[in-house]
Amino acid sequence: MVLPWDFDVSYKLNGVPTDGDKLAGANGLIEINVKATPNDNADLYYRNNMMLMVTVPVDMSKCYSVDADGAQIQSLGSTTAAVFSALPGKKEIIPSVLVQTALKLPV
Repeated sequence: MVLPWDFDVSYKLNGVPTDGDKLAGANGLIEINVKATPNDNADLYYRNNMMLMVTVPVDMSKCYSVDADGAQIQSLGSTTAAVFSALPGKKEIIPSVLVQTALKLPV
């Protein structure tokens, strides 16, 4: 089965584009962007009937805040998730999540 959406995920650390594998343990403002576009190679049934949901879970024991315009924010224990959804036929979705991690200030 071919998914009805194509995804391109990008990251920034303190406003600077960064590879996702370099974010583990990073301090500062992390921005996660998920660009979702319809996949014309997917079966027509799936393109017309599958709803898109993008969820970004965040461990709040390691972060101070989560901000995501247009998202539904869900909390369960120490995890907060930004949840985005879109109905079939939407041409493009670019949800953005901002996560503030521990910021080490100079002494």
